Amino acid sequence: MGERFTKKWYLLRKYLKGEIDLTQKDVDMFLMCTTCKKCDTVCQVNLPIMDLWDKIRPVLTVEKGFGTYPAFEMMGASLETDLNIWAGRKVERDDWFPDDVEIQDRGELGYWAGCTAAYVETEVAENAVRIMRDGGLKFTNLGKDEGCCGVPMLVAGKPETFEIVFRNNVEQLKKRGVKELVISCPGCYMAWTHYYPMWAKKLGVTLDVKFTHITELTERLVKDRALKFTKPINKRLTWHDSCHIGRHSGIYEPPREVLKAIPGVEYVDTENNRDKGRCCGSVLTRIGKPDVSNQLACNKLQEAVDINADAVVATCPCCEVQLRVGGAKGGVHMPVVDFSAVVVEALGYESKDTTDHMFYMWGVFEKAIEIMTSEGIVAMMGDMMPEIMEAMPEAMKPMIKAMAAMPAPVQGLPLSAMEKMIPLMMPSLFPGMMPKLMPTVLKMMKQAIPNMPPQMEEKLPGMLPKVMAKIMPGMMAEVAPALAPKMTAYLAKKKQPIA
Repeated sequence: MGERFTKKWYLLRKYLKGEIDLTQKDVDMFLMCTTCKKCDTVCQVNLPIMDLWDKIRPVLTVEKGFGTYPAFEMMGASLETDLNIWAGRKVERDDWFPDDVEIQDRGELGYWAGCTAAYVETEVAENAVRIMRDGGLKFTNLGKDEGCCGVPMLVAGKPETFEIVFRNNVEQLKKRGVKELVISCPGCYMAWTHYYPMWAKKLGVTLDVKFTHITELTERLVKDRALKFTKPINKRLTWHDSCHIGRHSGIYEPPREVLKAIPGVEYVDTENNRDKGRCCGSVLTRIGKPDVSNQLACNKLQEAVDINADAVVATCPCCEVQLRVGGAKGGVHMPVVDFSAVVVEALGYESKDTTDHMFYMWGVFEKAIEIMTSEGIVAMMGDMMPEIMEAMPEAMKPMIKAMAAMPAPVQGLPLSAMEKMIPLMMPSLFPGMMPKLMPTVLKMMKQAIPNMPPQMEEKLPGMLPKVMAKIMPGMMAEVAPALAPKMTAYLAKKKQPIA
């Protein structure tokens, strides 16, 4: 079994030959990927492995009908209603925009924030537009109409949801006349420069826009003397080569050149850097294998500790979340600061710190992920047996009542038979039971996450039924056998007839 779950190409070859059937666990393994693209750099026969995985994901999830990770169904449900993955309100997407920065309604130059910078680590976006303003640039922004870039949906095997935001975002750029788009988030940058042109061609959509990363723009402004650093940053800093602007996009030198130009900065590289840089361990690994993700984060941070850096500078909001969370859980303590925060501090501004809010938001999301696992679903349903019995089809209730009312000496045989039947019956019964169970599920979710943001609590009644409908078919093979003994144990203890 160990070999089965570690050799992806071996499994695919056996599957294509018709020698094995794939299971949901196999598909989970295929989806489990940081998208770091390191495999491409070490492949001895130069296979485009990352591109091949991109093609395989929708085959598994769309054509073959396997499920993706529940967390990405939650993101997808939020995205379909409010165009973001953090369960935030669409109308609040541009609340981060600072009052002291002027924004144009239309313009050839635009700025793109991305979901995490818009809702969680807002200093990333705030500082980026201050850099642009101090560089003498006039620009526009998509404001409330900006959607998720869609990359989380692609890596999770949800191309139909990606298409929703693709069409929205391209249309909004055209409305504003944008010809060049400045982007902070490396994942968003990769989406616009790699996936969007592919999808534009596929869907017959015109996309005539130049894409510039914030580090490239900042380097240009520094070299043109449009930005002047006035405050020394007396720190020993190192750069984190985020995979999506590093190995995926080839942007290595601009951030380093900017940091070296800041007075007081002593710049030093970690042992593994540029195309050999270590991945932070985020994306699906953070969701599906948190222990592995924590170790990857600690491996990266330890390199900075080893060179006596005062801080790791990054430009990816998701890397920053991952490195901070993974470092905290793994016990490697190294400050992680955003590139734009360092730049604006050198320009004489004070950047706000949203680290506490980031930990709060991730804590909420992490708890929701835990609940939406097979183990979490079984534990939750184990605490709602009266509601499950009441939700059973009317035709089954007389039998259930009779079993519950039986004397203990004669209960054993029928309950044992029922326990064997439940895993076979639940996949067909559950869709009809779910609407009756949903009020209790919602109540228990809120109890399990008492500090749930009001925006998420507001959206949960609309999101959760969609999420459960999508994740439960794939989970039933694990959930039903684990739930069966809990159901029979409940009936064995209950001596009053079911209502």
